[in-house]
Amino acid sequence: MQVQAELVRRRNVHTGPNGQKRIYSGNNCFSHMVICGECGELYRRVHWNNHGYKSIVWRCISRLEPSRAAMNCTSRTVKEELMQKVTTKAFNQILNDKDGFLRQVQENIAKAITTADTMIPDGIQARLDEL
Repeated sequence: MQVQAELVRRRNVHTGPNGQKRIYSGNNCFSHMVICGECGELYRRVHWNNHGYKSIVWRCISRLEPSRAAMNCTSRTVKEELMQKVTTKAFNQILNDKDGFLRQVQENIAKAITTADTMIPDGIQARLDEL
């Protein structure tokens, strides 16, 4: 059952803002997780070799495929080491402040439930009466 659920998750491809569909690639922990804040497209892992210096960076797909891009994205290239450091730092902050993190999660869940309750008929009527 878990394998079938994973296959379904992988079939749900990401569609970028320009309508281009992206297939799932689970080769890296950041795959399909990092999204460009400027154009909304995914970031892709790229191997660079500049004058014998090899590095791994992440770039917005719309910058890698400019012919298909709907807009000219000017987002920056991010080194993988920086992404790893920032992610580790964020996880450490969560682990150090478990109570604050759990409180925030509970507030978000309560807010989502409250928002969902207003969509049921009684909730809609109550909101209409309030307005």
